Amino acid sequence: MPKTVIIDGVSCRYFVKGRIYISRDGKVAGMKYGIKYSKPVIKQIKIKTDDAGKYIKKPNGPRVPIDLAVITCYCPPKPMDNKRYRVNHKDGDAMNCDASNLEWVIQPYEHTDAPSINLRCYGNIVTIFKDGHVEQDGKPMTIYDSMYDSDVDLEVWMPPHIIVSKPYSIFPERVYLDNLMKIAGYIQGDDSVFKDPAILHIDYDRMNCSSDNLMWVEGDDERLNTYYARKKEDGHKRNIELNPGKYIPDFL
Repeated sequence: MPKTVIIDGVSCRYFVKGRIYISRDGKVAGMKYGIKYSKPVIKQIKIKTDDAGKYIKKPNGPRVPIDLAVITCYCPPKPMDNKRYRVNHKDGDAMNCDASNLEWVIQPYEHTDAPSINLRCYGNIVTIFKDGHVEQDGKPMTIYDSMYDSDVDLEVWMPPHIIVSKPYSIFPERVYLDNLMKIAGYIQGDDSVFKDPAILHIDYDRMNCSSDNLMWVEGDDERLNTYYARKKEDGHKRNIELNPGKYIPDFL
């Protein structure tokens, strides 16, 4: 597939993630049409707008933001430093998607004071609460702290998680509570100020996922070492509880 094409007299580059072609000024977009084994035809497609900015909605596909397509194709790449970035419009106009008007800026961690947040997990809608419990369709979900490991024939401890079904799969998926709390906006502090951010359980209890017990810290914070040591110790005790009378290897 060509990386650059001419659409309506305008040079456009290929945005791989969105599978569209986009011009430098964000005003012309195109898409490949054609059936398998036939010669593809690249046609211009309509750019839509709403309160969030300019975008393309492909048939049966995801929304493709124009500013993301332009900045990816024409601007310096997003820094690879484990921080979270967003696209910034220098003049404050979300409709001005010219490459000269776009830049990557660090995205501060977004907090919420809402008592609960609905999140999508593999096609499922779950509700995560500030105190760390989870519901689905108004019913509490089981918080698991272990899984069966057939390699060692043991029930092995794991960080607290829920289990949700996956579309088109007979195998469920584990979703960790720390990640749910992070996505919801319930972690204290701001991860963007750290070089290697990590989530600390303040009381060192891995099962306590309440928002007032979770905070962002630097990856080399001494409190993390204490937390990890406590987690390993608690995990070993939990393995013994889960497997009475069985030998528990030191690496578990």
